[in-house]
Order: sequence, then C-alpha cells, then structure tokens
Amino acid sequence: MKNSVKLMEERGALVEELETLLNTVATEDRDFSDDENTRQDAIHTEVAELDQQIQRAKTNEAMFAVGATAKSEAKEVEEIRGRFSMSKAITDIVNKGGLTGLEAEMAQEGRSELGSCGASARGNITIPSFLMGESRANETYSVDDTNGQNQGNKVRGVDHAPMIEGLRPVPVLERMGATVIQATGDLVLPSLPDADASQVAEIATLNNLDGDFGSVTLSPKRFGMRMDLTRQMLNQSDPALDAVIARDMSVALANELDEYVIGTNFFGSTNITDGSVASATVCAASDYADFTNFEGDFLSNDPAGQNLCLLMDPSMGASLKAVSQSAGGAILHGDGQILGYPVFTSTNVKEQNVVAKTYFSGITSTTNTVDVRPIFFVDPSDVFIAKFGGLDITVDSLTLAHQGTVRLIANMYANANVRRAGSVQVLAGLRANATPSA
Repeated sequence: MKNSVKLMEERGALVEELETLLNTVATEDRDFSDDENTRQDAIHTEVAELDQQIQRAKTNEAMFAVGATAKSEAKEVEEIRGRFSMSKAITDIVNKGGLTGLEAEMAQEGRSELGSCGASARGNITIPSFLMGESRANETYSVDDTNGQNQGNKVRGVDHAPMIEGLRPVPVLERMGATVIQATGDLVLPSLPDADASQVAEIATLNNLDGDFGSVTLSPKRFGMRMDLTRQMLNQSDPALDAVIARDMSVALANELDEYVIGTNFFGSTNITDGSVASATVCAASDYADFTNFEGDFLSNDPAGQNLCLLMDPSMGASLKAVSQSAGGAILHGDGQILGYPVFTSTNVKEQNVVAKTYFSGITSTTNTVDVRPIFFVDPSDVFIAKFGGLDITVDSLTLAHQGTVRLIANMYANANVRRAGSVQVLAGLRANATPSA
C-alpha cells in the first residue's frame, strides 16, 4: 500500500509530463496531435484518481497519527504514575523544605488546574486529575518482599495499590453507576419540563410545553481529611507506605462525599413512600408490602435509567434478609437484590430523627419523632458527581514535631446531586416496631 508521499510523487511526475507536453506545443506554435490529446486526457484521469487516493491516504494517516499520539500520551501518563512517589514528596518537603523533580512538576500542574476550577490550592502537594485518571483504587502492582517474608529461593510478591490511582476517591454513588465529570467550573445539569407530548392530527396546531427547563447546579465544595505519619515510617521508602497513604486518603474523602450527598441531597427528597403502622401510635417494621408500594411509587416517577437500585445502611440490609412475603414465603432480600433490584449498602446512610407522621401517615401525632434508617430507590443514571481538579495535600511537619510526627491534610473539591427530583424515592426503614416520642 502506497502512502500519501509516494502517491504525491507519482502525481508530480504526471503534472511535470503534462507541463512539458504543453510547453512543447506552445514553443512549436501548433495544435495538439491526436496522440497528444489522448495522452492529456489520460493524464487528467490519472491525476484525478491519484487525488482521491492521496486524500484517502492522508485521512488514514491522520487517524493513525492521532491514535499513535493518544497511545504515546497514555504511555507517558502511565510512566509518570509509576514514578510519582507520595512518600518521596513528603520527605522532600520535610527534609529539604520543598518538592523536587517530577513531584514538583506535578504539583505545579495540579495548582494550575485547581485555579482554573475556581478553587485555591492550600497545600504544598497538589496532584492533577489527569494523573488520577479513571482507574479504581483496587488496581494493584507487585513488588518483591524484602522484609523477611520470602520463602527459600521463592520470592513472594506483595500487591499494593498504585499511588496515584489509589488516591482517587471512589464513593459508593460512583459504584452504583453515577456519572463522573471532571468539571472546570460550576456544572449545570439541565432537565426537561415534566409536561407530556401529545398526539395531534396532521394539520393541527401543537400546544407549547408549559413550564421552564429545570436545572441543578453543582458548585465546588471542599471535603478534607487528616492523617498523621511518624518520621520513622516515612524513612521506610517502601511502596507499601504509598499504598497505605493512598487507601486511607481515598476512603476518607470518598466517605465524606457520600455522607454529604446521601444525607443532604438524597434525604432531602420530597418523594416519600408512606411506611406502614401497627397502630395510630406505633410505626411498623419495614415489610414486604412496604417495598412493593415503594417500587410502585418510584416507578410512577418515570425513572429514565435501566439500572435502578436500592441504597441503605448495612444493618437495615441485614435485617431485611429475615423479612418474608408471608409465613414460609419468599425472602425479601436475597442474593444482593430486593424485588430484582441490586442493593447497595453504606454506613454513610445515617440514621435520621424525623417527624413520624411525615413518613408514616397513619400516626396520629403531628409532632412526635422517631429514629429511622432511610432506604433510597435511586436511578443512578441521573446522579452526577462533579470533580473539580485533583487532590490538594498539605504536609505539616511542625505541629507535631515534638512527637516526631508529620501531619497530612488532604482536600478534594467535588459535589454531587440528582439531576431530576423523581430520580430518588425515600422509605423510612425500621428494623422493629417503634413508638414515636414527644
């Protein structure tokens, strides 16, 4: 297969031949012979065909070039991820007063990105989001174990989470299927009006949809964590230390984001499924009928996604495994599903003290409260997580210097919410009957 350069050389030779022919006839001041006309026509046809081949070849080459560039950039990013060391960055700041080498370059990149998102870098290590990528914290790499765990001549590898990917917080919302966007400023999530379209006659006038477009705006919110490391630990310079720092930071930050979004935005939903009662003064434990009603209420909101799911705290999930449809009937919660929908559990679904009548209409008192364990029916396709920049980390070697300890403070800027109110339905879960208190 000829490339564009070779084809252009062939085209150039034909053009040169045609130019020579034209110059000869002009010099001799005569008309073209039949053979010369035939050759001209042939050259025109060949050039036209070559032009098509050249264009096709250039298009293919451009596509391959983009692919090659993308592969090259991806390889470069992977190499940087492999070379970046959090423990080295920390010890550089502690012992040298500042970052050096690759860690210094990446910190500058991170600060620039954070600034473009409207947030200020507070720390002395800022990791850009492109290094954190879309990888998950459970990816691993292996290193030789040189700490006495080898067996004879056999080297036993120890797996550690890569530092950069490990630092990427992965909240339960993301595992449920939420959309993650690396935002550069406030992220607006528009949604269509709730009005329906209509069937009309061929020449009839269409009525305008009433109602404005709705929108949810995600602005950067700061989520932070703190951890303390001894200088003796930092001197180990082992990949395992990077893995520990990565795991602790990512888990803490992801938990904070989950707790905020679930407790504030999800629980703030106005779509509430009525819980059952044992009497006018007693709220009944969640049962099979509650969940069939729950499903009906949620589906009546017309959720658009195909992968609907339930979210609750682990103790509520465990309790529901003992609930059956009837004596000897099907168990409500089995094989990680309820009514065919996957169940996600998280300790970030916190117990809430609520006015009982709001969630259990059969209760007489309008003021008595009860502690409930919220259960959410969610359409994850309408849950959006906005990340603003990467991670901003402060290494504080002074506060606990008298203890030989270095303090790390990590900040992440993010936010999340549902784009459409009907994408979340709430049921007040109870593991046993409860009497609301004044």
